[in-house]
Amino acid sequence: MHRPARGRLARALTASVGAILFCVAVPGAAAAEEQTTVDVLRIVDGEYVVETLVVSAPGAEATADRLTADPGVVAASPQVTYRTAGTPDPAWEADDPGAVSDVRSVWPRTRGAGQVVAVLDDVSALTHMDFSGAETPGKSFAVGGTGYHGTAVASVVAARADNGLASAGMAPEAGIMPVQVCGVDGCSSAAVARGILWATDQGADVINMSFAGPDYSDVTAAAVQYALDHGVSVVAAAGNDAASGAPIPYPAALNGVIAVSATTAQGVPAPWAVHGWQVDLSTVGEGVFVALPAQQSGHRDGTSFSAPAIAGTAALLRAAHPGISPARVQAALQAGASAGSTWDRAYGAGRLDVPAAFAAADRTGAAPTVTPSSQAVDVTWAAVPGATAYTVRVDGVVAAQVGGTGAHVAGLVDGTQVAVDVQPDGGARSQPSLATVGAEAPGAPVVHSAALRGSSADAFLDLQVSVAGMPAAEYSLIRDGVTIGSFPLALTGSATLQSLRIGAMPTGPVRWQLRGVDGLGRTSVLSEPVSTGAGQPAAPRAVTGLTARIEGDHARLTWTALGDGYRYRVRVDGGTVATPRSSGVALDVPPAHVTRTYEVSAIDAWDQVGPATTVDLLRTRPSAPTGVSAQAGTGRATVWWTPALPNGSAVTGYAVTAAPGGATVTTTGATNVVVPGLDNGTAYTFTVTATNDLGTSPASVASSPVTPIAVPGVPTAVTAVAHDGSATVSWTAPATGGPVERYLIRSPQLPHLESSTSATTLLVEGLTNGVAYTFRVRAVNIAGTGPDGVATAAVTPVARNPITLLHEQTGGDAGPLGPPRGAEVCGLRDGGCLRPYARGTVYWSPDTGAHPVSGGIASRWAQQGWEFGPLGYPVTPPDCQASDGTCVQEFEGGTVVAGRRGAWAVTGKLESAWYDRDAEFGDLGFPVGEQVCGLRAGGCLQRFDGGSLYSSPASGVFPVLDPVAAGWARQGWESGPLGYPVTDMGCQPGDGGCFQHFQGGTVMWSPSSGAWPVSGALRDGWFASGSEAGRLRYPTSGATCGLRNGGCLQRFQGGALYWSPRTGAHAVTEPMSTPWARWGWEFGLLGYPVSGMGCGLAGGGCYQHFEGGTLIGPAGALPRVVSGPLRDRWFASRSEAGPLGHPAADPVCGLRGGGCWQAFAGGAIYWSPSTGAWAVSPPFLAAWASQGWEGGWLGYPVSAATCVTPDQCQQLFEHGTISRSPSTGIRFTRNHTFAPQRPA
Repeated sequence: MHRPARGRLARALTASVGAILFCVAVPGAAAAEEQTTVDVLRIVDGEYVVETLVVSAPGAEATADRLTADPGVVAASPQVTYRTAGTPDPAWEADDPGAVSDVRSVWPRTRGAGQVVAVLDDVSALTHMDFSGAETPGKSFAVGGTGYHGTAVASVVAARADNGLASAGMAPEAGIMPVQVCGVDGCSSAAVARGILWATDQGADVINMSFAGPDYSDVTAAAVQYALDHGVSVVAAAGNDAASGAPIPYPAALNGVIAVSATTAQGVPAPWAVHGWQVDLSTVGEGVFVALPAQQSGHRDGTSFSAPAIAGTAALLRAAHPGISPARVQAALQAGASAGSTWDRAYGAGRLDVPAAFAAADRTGAAPTVTPSSQAVDVTWAAVPGATAYTVRVDGVVAAQVGGTGAHVAGLVDGTQVAVDVQPDGGARSQPSLATVGAEAPGAPVVHSAALRGSSADAFLDLQVSVAGMPAAEYSLIRDGVTIGSFPLALTGSATLQSLRIGAMPTGPVRWQLRGVDGLGRTSVLSEPVSTGAGQPAAPRAVTGLTARIEGDHARLTWTALGDGYRYRVRVDGGTVATPRSSGVALDVPPAHVTRTYEVSAIDAWDQVGPATTVDLLRTRPSAPTGVSAQAGTGRATVWWTPALPNGSAVTGYAVTAAPGGATVTTTGATNVVVPGLDNGTAYTFTVTATNDLGTSPASVASSPVTPIAVPGVPTAVTAVAHDGSATVSWTAPATGGPVERYLIRSPQLPHLESSTSATTLLVEGLTNGVAYTFRVRAVNIAGTGPDGVATAAVTPVARNPITLLHEQTGGDAGPLGPPRGAEVCGLRDGGCLRPYARGTVYWSPDTGAHPVSGGIASRWAQQGWEFGPLGYPVTPPDCQASDGTCVQEFEGGTVVAGRRGAWAVTGKLESAWYDRDAEFGDLGFPVGEQVCGLRAGGCLQRFDGGSLYSSPASGVFPVLDPVAAGWARQGWESGPLGYPVTDMGCQPGDGGCFQHFQGGTVMWSPSSGAWPVSGALRDGWFASGSEAGRLRYPTSGATCGLRNGGCLQRFQGGALYWSPRTGAHAVTEPMSTPWARWGWEFGLLGYPVSGMGCGLAGGGCYQHFEGGTLIGPAGALPRVVSGPLRDRWFASRSEAGPLGHPAADPVCGLRGGGCWQAFAGGAIYWSPSTGAWAVSPPFLAAWASQGWEGGWLGYPVSAATCVTPDQCQQLFEHGTISRSPSTGIRFTRNHTFAPQRPA
């Protein structure tokens, strides 16, 4: 507390200290035994001596008063803690969330030390200097990502304060745990769930999620519930897509998550921020100043940056209120929110107000009982003696004033979470209660029994279940602590059988539980576990992740939870000291310099104790700090370091020592400090030691050397030269001070001008002609900005004749234009002017400016009619190449190129196409002729070094280049059947071939085939066969027509394409080409092809159908013809897949009676006009041959062979029968009559 100074010397001392120090006082922390420290200033032997005295806290003031009355005491007062203010944060802005919510008001009480905020985002490590000492080990669950978003979000939570860098976070002494869950493909629910579970198990106190998606994930919901069950506060952004009418996304919409929307800096709800009944709170989300990767910073918009402001505030509330639950944190935030009468509740309870939230959390009065119902809550509380009226507030806004101890508050929105508190008249407000508006929350399910049935792969769990209270919409099934699915169960107060399909049958003992979830996302408590499986399960496994650390006057142990249904035994020196159900416990702090060993074991529902995991905790002096770095300033340096390991007792301060010189600066816990009083130009290194109540650490490894520098001196010889609408300012670099990084140029006539350059000259443009200007120059470096130099003499810009100005700017008479050869002539088209010079003429118009024209370009332009012609005025100066003297100049209506091939204009659509192909630097090169129009169908062409550009109204503009050009020329260019080009030329990287499409076809080229057109039906057939990638490959000729029946053919590298009006286009390639040629091509028996070649038959065979038959054969053999009735019979016997197999020879005709036959691998087929076609298999074929074939007494076959058994068969012939059996062998029987069968 403030004490008035006593005596003249005390007053003088107080004034002196106040003038020198810029500090913030905060109350000292009271010891556990209610003691405190009094500071005493004495005069001993003529010198000041400061002593300290530990006294009883209640009597501290009286003791200080007694000591002050002692003549030998100058002053005495209770001790306070001073926090070094350091260098102010230069980018702390009045419209950022921290400033708007007045967070600095609570910093004297806490800055979040001891709290860890897990930032689930796109970064797993933080490199920005504004996080020095903030980062705790992170982890990555995603691939890729820039870290841009996560760095910005983390800076809103806990960027360090008072370090001279950028801005400060809401909780600038909290730890940041960066957990990467977002990558190049977004933030998957699996990665998010893994990140939540990992962060919870690693001891995170708050989790922030600045990402959103429209879809619900049970996995993510279960992970969030896990965090809430372990006492972690969870915060999420509501999203930025309000314009599309998007609902509140996930994970913000999950029950228990603090959903955050955004306002402007003025507190107005941001129209772009998603809002709805699930939103709990809002704060500034526009123009938030954030840290960015690569030591950068900037302003950003989005609920991504309002959510971490709430997360940082949650860390502050938890740091100031140890043991506070997530629900109480949220209730305090909402009860303290700022909302006026016009506030839109869709943006939450109101605007973040940090001091008001602290006030709500500080209240000690019992919280009221809140019973939700549809669109209302019923509030009850205990009577307060003497109170006659009570005020009920919902989210900090008065909702009712009553005389009794209960109130009904209506008009609320179902699903909304509200903070409710009660204040008696003349009394303090109660603690707030958090409740979800809506019908009764789900009651706890009761599982009476469980049994398994089904198969090993498809099992069912039969549960006898009832519910105590309101049934839920659905129930999550939990197996050994892990949610495995949700089921819409219809439960009542009486036990009913519910059969749940669970997949694979469990092979051992399993514990089952249910949890209800209603349509508002509210959950019931877990049911008591029931078990299935024979006997007890194996004892629990050992716990993992066991850590121990000192927090205040407690030793805190944390470990990775094994799941719901387990409790834990904590032992010290063989005795049990705690049996918590959560994965952490706070115990008495161990003695100093004594290693204490803690044992933690898991206990399951059968009271089986798992193996013990141990961890040692030693309270001793800190380890040496690490990661010491420094940045120089003017006569000072800023030093950062990574916090020292406390070794069981919290670090109370650091000492930073400079070398050389030994200057030392201390902090009371901050991990950065400014070391003043250094000599500019001297290199310094810095070491850091840490102190706790048990001693001081060894010194750290020294930082890399840094050299303080002075601000630059004054620039000299500052001059200014006026031009038309501009002025050139020049100066000489300062002769004194530190090295210069850049210069600032200012003018009193231009109050908003502050141009910057690293050069010693600057062209200041945009000046007003006729106005006098003066300029001053200042030098800038990392140390700061130097003083202004002397102002220049006043200079006045004056408008200049544009033609004369151009002549001067290009060197005047000594320049490329030379001296003038005549007076300026005006009155040209559109008010233009010209002036001739020795080596060219300058033309000017109001729209185009002044440009010279000379040489071959001038000659071509003159032929086109100068500025009155299609080219119009020049719009650029000529651009000439020193290597070959070629010049290019642009005009209003086109471009003129002059070089070794003459001067030519490129205009209109052809000019646009030429520029699209990089003009003279592209494949077309320079023009070699003028544009020629009047071609067929209104077309035009222009020739270039590398080819020609053709255009027509129907086809557009396309180039024709070698090697395609030769093939197109053979067809008569645009007047031939191909017409104009309709695409660019394309080339294949694999085989080096090229193609180009035209109106009437395509020209194909390859190095081995040359250029040939493919068009019409032949092109369609070629495309259908795979074009150049198919069997035919590239064409080797043009089309030849006039074949039989009006057909055409075209030859290709792999064969030929044949077409006729009746058959269409089909390719003929080897091995079909040779036998088809032998049969007379399209003029022979087979005629035109009617299909392509097909392969993949038995024996690796191929086939192709023709008008008059089929060519077919196995791999390696010459294909044979099968046609007419012989083919019909062969097809009826399943062709090559049947017993006959592939043909072994071509058909032979001229047999008796006009018959034909054909040999096959498995027999033969015989045909005659009177008997039809029939197959004869080898056994019958040999017997028939012995009787003279068809010329013998048997004649032709008249049926297929028929069999009673595989070995007992017969076949009919014209005049007899051949039969065979094992007992009789081959037998012949004569017929008296012949009646041929109808062929099948």
